[in-house]
Amino acid sequence: MAGTHRRPHADAGRRPRPRQQGPDDGSGPTAAGEQVSFEAVLLAPGAEPRRLRVAGSDGPGVHHLRDTGDALSISHALGRVHRLVVVGGGVLGLEVAAAAAMRGVDVEVVEARPRVLGRGVPAPIAAWIVALHEQHGVRVRTGAAPDAVQRSPDGAVRGVRLIDGTVLPADAVVVGIGIEPREHLALVAGLACDDGILVDASGRTSHPAVFAAGDAVRMRRTGESYGIRLESFSAAGRQGEVAAHTMLGRDDTFADVPWWWSDQYDATLHSTGVATPDAREVLVGTPEAPLVLSMAGERLVAACGVGHGPEIARPVRAAGRVIAARGRVDVRELRTSGGDPASLTAAFRAAARASV
Repeated sequence: MAGTHRRPHADAGRRPRPRQQGPDDGSGPTAAGEQVSFEAVLLAPGAEPRRLRVAGSDGPGVHHLRDTGDALSISHALGRVHRLVVVGGGVLGLEVAAAAAMRGVDVEVVEARPRVLGRGVPAPIAAWIVALHEQHGVRVRTGAAPDAVQRSPDGAVRGVRLIDGTVLPADAVVVGIGIEPREHLALVAGLACDDGILVDASGRTSHPAVFAAGDAVRMRRTGESYGIRLESFSAAGRQGEVAAHTMLGRDDTFADVPWWWSDQYDATLHSTGVATPDAREVLVGTPEAPLVLSMAGERLVAACGVGHGPEIARPVRAAGRVIAARGRVDVRELRTSGGDPASLTAAFRAAARASV
């Protein structure tokens, strides 16, 4: 078992346990103890929400969001509380904050990093989102982290104490501080893991008969040393499809350009691609609908935009076609559009055709 040390058998009075079969034997045990034989197997264990681990965080009134049951529990709570603290300024946390504010709940968002949406969203887009929340009465506090969840004698949540001693009144807390891939089964099977089950672009793990897909995997494509975890349903579905094709003997690889969106109030945020650390950011949208391009030289590697209504989706999706073609764009030409979504969409489509 990876990650543990084997100890010599010390009790001669006990019979040694039989060797557990694994991938090399073409079989594995179920939770009920049944052995299942396979020629190839797919692991799709998903991920667990990262837990808030401070005094008072265990118990009623503190919610973590991962599945439908969690969403229903939070929705029910929002109908009963007056004050909500959201811990975590990522996409899920901000979506919950928006939903709560629209239901008349007093909301405060607490984010430990210097800004919200610090992972994968350009700063101008994040600032636009913060301004939108503030317009709806949500208070956003960055560079702050909780130290304790305070409770009344009967156990009800009454506030969140921050590490600087500030106490935020609250009737409930929603935690959205990321997810942790479920690696346990893969580790037991002796598969390589590194903040996710390591797979190649075909979904194959370090064992040729075992594949994995979804939020639990870190995919290393050709030439990548560390790889990336793509936490979106569109990527998870496509990874499963690729793995299934490969398991059935059909050559397939995951070469899709990542894409995701978020709806908050009447606004929509769309993002595509993956910005490299050395990419430069270029703003080509407008203050009302900013669109930020991440450029590696003249090559487009990511695009992220936000605006009221669905119009921003079209130029972002069109930019995704340029990224897929490893195409180049003329930033000066894009800026002449004045940020008009239709003009930007047409320019990206032309750039994608020119790159084929």
